[in-house]
Parts: sequence; structure tokens; C-alpha cells
Amino acid sequence: MRYSLLSVTGCILVWAGAALAQPAHFAFSKDEVHEVKLTFHQADFWQQLTNNYADNEDDVPYIEADLDWGSYSFKRIGVRFKGNSSYKGAQTDKKPFRLKLNEFVKGQKIGGIASFNLSNGWNDPSLIREGVYFNIAQWAGFVGPRSNFAALTINGKFWGLYVLGEVVNGDFLDTYFPGDSKGNLYKAEMGGTLEDKGDDPVAYKTMFEKKSNEELDDWTDVAEFCTVLNRTPVENLKQALDAKLDVDSFLAAMALDNLTVNQDNYTGQFAQNYYIYRRPSDGKFVWILWDPSLAFAAFGGSVTTPVLYSAETATGGGMFPGNGGANPGQPPFDPNNPPQVPPGVLPPGGAQPGQPGPQPGNGGGGTAPAFTSRNRPLFTRMMQVPEYKERYGQIYRWLVSFLSKDQVNGRMQTLHDLIRPWVVRDTNNLSTLAQFDASLDGTISTDAPGAGGGAQAGRSVPLQTLFTQRLDWVRTQVALNPDGSWTPAQ
Repeated sequence: MRYSLLSVTGCILVWAGAALAQPAHFAFSKDEVHEVKLTFHQADFWQQLTNNYADNEDDVPYIEADLDWGSYSFKRIGVRFKGNSSYKGAQTDKKPFRLKLNEFVKGQKIGGIASFNLSNGWNDPSLIREGVYFNIAQWAGFVGPRSNFAALTINGKFWGLYVLGEVVNGDFLDTYFPGDSKGNLYKAEMGGTLEDKGDDPVAYKTMFEKKSNEELDDWTDVAEFCTVLNRTPVENLKQALDAKLDVDSFLAAMALDNLTVNQDNYTGQFAQNYYIYRRPSDGKFVWILWDPSLAFAAFGGSVTTPVLYSAETATGGGMFPGNGGANPGQPPFDPNNPPQVPPGVLPPGGAQPGQPGPQPGNGGGGTAPAFTSRNRPLFTRMMQVPEYKERYGQIYRWLVSFLSKDQVNGRMQTLHDLIRPWVVRDTNNLSTLAQFDASLDGTISTDAPGAGGGAQAGRSVPLQTLFTQRLDWVRTQVALNPDGSWTPAQ
């Protein structure tokens, strides 16, 4: 669906256009803890899962299991471990899983979806960081996976509460890009900086894993994108990038990541956790949100530092004027009438939900990367182009203008209350019940027994307190001028 920007003489610009409703699906259409039951017939199934992961971490094989999930029953689905830090940091048997319904029996799907993630909430004692991040994305009309929660039972034993997530794959493309879903899909590896690696397309394999059309082994489109990005003079960059990138999908992701202090993203330390998809219809790359499991400052420290997290994340400089202007007002949030989307923010073929619902991620972070570069050229070079810098500000300002603290903090409370009875039962949980209960507005101890391991600095950041202060601060940085214009800091 296309959008248009209406200009009224002497008045602020008005966003126009309505987004498509996100398709209904059994797994994601309402807030729910799904009871998912796996039955393995192999006596050594756990050892098989463990060995498969240890021996083939980049392409882990599946083993067979039977699945019962509500009214659905499937024989011989595929099951494997997944993740990186979420797997290695789990100090209990609550490992993250990938389920693939059609791995051994072709055609097995639920509502057009064959693969689901079960993420273990590594480094997130609240278990809701991903859900709230993706709710905000849904309300804004940005394209990203859906999720919910799953209470997993294995061979009759309750294994734990998981985040149930949609996988970005061919099924995802068919859902969000109908009629335009046969292009190249790439998942960023650790070090997906989009830097210039020379003229040989093979060199770009180090930055991405190709997730569609793998048999062609053709990387020329990624190579060409990176060389254009890095070699084009700044004065010509807008014309060059406009032809190759759905600009708003990237800038919207950067604004959302910045607002939610999601530092495990493209501009963060590891330059990872995103997908890019090249639409066949126009040849442009679309930025797809992925794995915000460390959003809301799970990388750590006190509340104060992430509250003041710079809006120009990749360079550390502040780009928004600290003019102390009045916070933009916003009407009460109505989930049945979500805000209109700025033109182009939602790529054609994308979808916006009619109602909020929980979301996914793999709970992973990563070990030390095999790269040392701090360059993030897609963000830093775009911020040298006045029109792109202004557009980033427009999208960011629009995003914080309709969000309210009550809306987001209320969503946090709703999800917390939904899953608490299952957290109480979860003896495999990677955090304690006390940490879970304190995760919204309390002080969370990182030393409590059963803390689960991993980089736990973020456990001390209470989510509601952080978002309350963060939204107030960001609004002062993107405040409108008296005439309705917006002037970035020089």
C-alpha cells in the first residue's frame, strides 16, 4: 500500500494513508500462553539435540518429534536447538528451540507457517522485552515478526515458559510481501556493517547468511549495494540510495531501536540482528526488524545512562536540539484505531496490526565478534545527507508523538500479568521469580541464585521506570519549533 504526504499551507504536515491489517493467525492473534507439547521417541533425544548443535552450529540438523498444540497434532516434525548466547548462557535445561513442522513431512503447516522459535528469555528476567518492542513496531506499522508465549512440555514434563516467535523465512515473505516474495533475503551475521569489502561478491558472505535462493549462491546485489553506499560521493548519495533502499524502513528501525535503547542492532557493538530483503518489484532492499531481546537497555548499567542515550547512535554525537521544548501531545491510544503511518514507512506488502500482541526474537546476543570495525556506513553516511537526516527526525518525532507512557507501561503490565502464573511454575527459568517480579519497576539483583548466566548488567534496569524517563527525555530532543518545523542540531 502506498502513502502520501499532504501539505496544508501554513500548517504542519499531516500523515495520510491507512495500513493493512496484520493477518490473523492461530499462534499470534491474541495474547495467550499456548500449551505446546513435544514427544520424542528417541531414548537419547537430548544428547542428539546437544550433539547436533555442537557439531553443526551454523546449520543445525533437526531430529524427529511429535507435536500436539491445541487442536493441531503432527507426527514427525523437526526440532533442534538454536541461538548463540541464549543457548550457551542458559545454565539450566531451558535451551532455545526451533520447530519446523514440514522438515520430515512436507506440507505440514499451521496457517501457512511451518517454522516457529521458542526463545528462553536469556538475559531478560521480565520475558517481555521482545513483546513490547514488537508491539510498538506493530502500532507504528513497521514490518517485523509476530510472537506470543508458549508453555512447553517435553515427554509429559513441563519444561518452561518460552517466547513463541515467527521466523523470518519464505513463509514470512509470502505473508508480508504477497506477490513480491521471491527475492533475496539476507540475515546479518555478527559484523554485518555494510562496509565496502571490494569488488568480489564472495567477500560479502562474511556479513550475511543468505536465507532464500541459496542454490544460486549469487551475492552481487549485496556487493553492489555496499559499494554504492560506500563509494558514492555524499552529494550524490541520496539519488543513488533512493534507487536501492526502502529508506523509510531503515530509518524507522533506527528510530525504534534508539527509542527503546536496543544496542544489539546494526549500530550497536556487534552490527547484527536485522534482515534485508530485496524486493523483485523495484529492486530495493527492505530493512526487517529482528531479535530485540536486549532492548530496553539490557546491555546495562543504571537507568540514567540509557535514558540519555544519544539519538545519533553510531557516532555518539547528539543530533537533536536540547531546546527544552514542550512535549508533543498525543491522544489516548485506541488499539482498534492505530495511528496513521508516515508515507513510505511501511514497505509495500507490509502489514500493520489491528491490535497489539506479543512478539519474538531468539534471545541471543553473541560472543566476541571476529571484527573490530566501528564503522556503520548506512547510518553515518545517511546522516551526512540533509534530506535523510531530516527524514529520520520526522519519523522519530512522529513515533514519540503518538506513544504514551501509560500505553507502553500498561502493555508491559498486561504481558507481565499474563505470564506470571507460568513463571511461578517454571523451575528451569533462567531468572528467579523475585527478579521477574521486580523487572518492571523494582531493583533487580544480578547476583541472585538461578540468575541464569550471561551479560546480566541489564537486569538492573526496571522497564517501566526506564521507558517513563526515556520518553520524556527524547521528546525534549525532537520537540517541534514554534512554526511546526524541526531543526536538527548543527
